Amino acid sequence: MNCGLNLKPTGSLDLLSLGALVHRLDPGTVPFRKATECKIHVSGGEYNVAANLADCFRLNTGIATAMADYPIGDLIAERVRAMGVKPFYKHFAHNGVNGPNMAIVYSDRGYGVRAPVVFYNRSNEAAALLKEYGTETIIAVATHGLFSGDCVKRLSDSPIDRVIVTDSVAIPEEKHFAKLQILSAAPMLAEAINRIHNEESISSLFEL
Repeated sequence: MNCGLNLKPTGSLDLLSLGALVHRLDPGTVPFRKATECKIHVSGGEYNVAANLADCFRLNTGIATAMADYPIGDLIAERVRAMGVKPFYKHFAHNGVNGPNMAIVYSDRGYGVRAPVVFYNRSNEAAALLKEYGTETIIAVATHGLFSGDCVKRLSDSPIDRVIVTDSVAIPEEKHFAKLQILSAAPMLAEAINRIHNEESISSLFEL
């Protein structure tokens, strides 16, 4: 299948994602303050790419990440296998009390005029230990840099070496920090508009 990606036929994987796995607790449309149960979803921006390419397009994908050896880690690993993604884990033993842990995202969906609510617990996260085991550089990449709450301080104090975002959202000067690199999305958007106008391929913009 031609999925718009320029994939080399000699590779054993079509895509290898590098990033943290998280499990998301979702009470649905019920706000957390009234929730009595949650569904568990496994996600993570980089993993989502690998999982959807494997599931929707039957590509051979993998995920390289940290894995904590405890029941939550087992649950996440089972979901990764179920999506057809090949795992490459750096394993960490859980101490039975406080970690290292797999990251948790709490996310209700909102309802009507009530906006969705999302918050995180990434304390003692296994992925944060990778640098202690020979990882030379950690780079975080995102499309929209919102940097809400105390995110700037947390990123500044984290083992992440560089944070790369686009200028799709205006980032106030007070949220700029030493590790931040902002890339302009304008050239790609302009080229996409030009190709649409000329009835040319857009998918080729994303060839590797």
